[in-house]
Amino acid sequence: MLTFPALFKMFLIIIVAFAAVRCGLWDAKTNRALSKIVLYIFNPALAIYSAVSGARPYTNLQVLQFTAVAVGCYVFLVATAFLIPKVLGLKGDSGKVYKLMYLLSNVGFYGIPVVQALFGTEAVLLTTFFNLPFQVVSFTFGVTLASPREEDQKFSLKMLTHPMILACVLAYILYLGRVQVPDFLKEALNFTGQATSPCAMVVVGTALAFV
Repeated sequence: MLTFPALFKMFLIIIVAFAAVRCGLWDAKTNRALSKIVLYIFNPALAIYSAVSGARPYTNLQVLQFTAVAVGCYVFLVATAFLIPKVLGLKGDSGKVYKLMYLLSNVGFYGIPVVQALFGTEAVLLTTFFNLPFQVVSFTFGVTLASPREEDQKFSLKMLTHPMILACVLAYILYLGRVQVPDFLKEALNFTGQATSPCAMVVVGTALAFV
């Protein structure tokens, strides 16, 4: 029953953002900046809050089992990604693009806000746990696959310091360790994380306006 109102609100924000671009009130440069804020601040805050909100809908064993399934999914995807260009008859950069499309849905940027809007914080927790292997694959295998220059294709530990990866790891530690955080910090994380869904939809609407 709550799905339609949540989807309507998200769709409305997309339309407003689309209209704002067409009216000259919003531009691509501003949208790129907002996208970074969502990715580097709002999404990580929401991920961490989901682990410290006080709700424990899953046991530690269930979390580890779910994580094993998530890791298994990405191991399978990475192992079979090389088949995609062959099946589609693609070569060169086109083959790389389709490999990336096969491997990496936008779980990191849009997944969390959509899940939050539709299913609430408890569901965000599972999305966060699923996000860790996704982020690791994105910023290691994904980066090397997308890099045009050979020197950029080498693995670096710096790839694993992305805020969303660190937030997912921290969420694991806090949840599995049953760590309690002060209420004022919970409220700050929640308040910051609540900006994720509307801002992500603004990014979507703006992107559509420039298509």
